[in-house]
Formats: sequence, C-alpha cells, structure tokens
Amino acid sequence: MATPNSYTGIVSAVVDLAEDDSTEFASYIPTAIYLAEDRLIKELDVHGIKAITTVTATSGNPYLSKPSGYRFAHEVTFETSVSGSAVEPEYTNLSFIKDYWPKKDNTGVVKYIGDFDVSTWILAPTPQANYTFTIQYVKNLTRLTAAASRSEEHTSELQSRF
Repeated sequence: MATPNSYTGIVSAVVDLAEDDSTEFASYIPTAIYLAEDRLIKELDVHGIKAITTVTATSGNPYLSKPSGYRFAHEVTFETSVSGSAVEPEYTNLSFIKDYWPKKDNTGVVKYIGDFDVSTWILAPTPQANYTFTIQYVKNLTRLTAAASRSEEHTSELQSRF
C-alpha cells in the first residue's frame, strides 16, 4: 500500500485498515486525526514547530499578549534593568495570581505569569517598567483537513524532519 499523502488518502487508509465503512466511523475520523496531531505535537521534540520571539510588557499593564500561533511555552524570561540578568517568572494559575496580587494598580518586578485566556498572560506584580520577554514556545501546526490538505511540498518538508 502506498503512503497516503493527502487528507483523503489518510481517511481511505484508516477505513481500509479498520474495515469499517459506516457513517459513524467516517464522521469520527477527522476527530481521530486531530487528536493524533495533538499527541504528536506533545510527544515529539520537533524543531520545526519551535519558535523564539520577544513580546513587550508595558509598565502598569498586567496583561501580556501571547505570540501568534502560540501553543505552549518551554521558557519565558525577561531582563530587569536592576540586575541585567534573565529572570524566569514562575508559571502559576489565574486564581493564585488574583489572590497574590489583587490590586493591579500596584506595580513591582514580575514574579509570576499565568494564562489569563487563550491569547493573553497575566503578570504579577503588574510590571513597574517596560520589560521585553523572550518566549521559547511551540507553535500551532496548520491542521490537516479536507479543505486544507497538505501540499506535496509541505508533506516532503515534514518527512525530511523525521
């Protein structure tokens, strides 16, 4: 059997392997593909999906935008003007940050970072100066779907990584 190199080819291969051409099984295949991609992203250490970028936190603003395509961070650091060395704030949850730093008007050197929502972090204390954060993170992949099937060029690029 040839290696499937398109979404349709993968769906066909899964149906053939399972020997199940029912509607229920066919409707689950996109979910199975999505979950398989998620697991591969989490378990493989693929350099092609890692990125490093900088994001600036503004003095007096406790919110910091996550980079475009952000999935999860490997490391988040910033430099203080006091020490000039990299500081890695401790990652924690929103509940802790709200308890630790309830008055967002008060400022200080950032000690904690947590997810505020899908596209934003919250910092505590609220930064007293502008900080440039260096973010080492894993990017989201372009998902494989019937509408956005990977091109031959993209397929060969992925195969060359493995």
